[in-house]
Amino acid sequence: MGPYIGCGIAGIYAGIHNKNGEMTSKSLVTDEAMEAAAQYLLVNNLNLTFNFQGKRYRMSVAPVEPKGNQDEIQ
Repeated sequence: MGPYIGCGIAGIYAGIHNKNGEMTSKSLVTDEAMEAAAQYLLVNNLNLTFNFQGKRYRMSVAPVEPKGNQDEIQ
């Protein structure tokens, strides 16, 4: 029981697990989660490394020149 963040086919979700383990009050938070993670890496000058399906990955944040809609996730 308590807060939960997870990912599904449509994106990243945040919600609350009830006593039966079911997620309630579920909200799609993909854009907010991606932006928060990127800002955290940038502010703390960090790279994130992780494993996924047997491969190792690194995620980092770097400045780019704006092209078109600056708020769009590429």
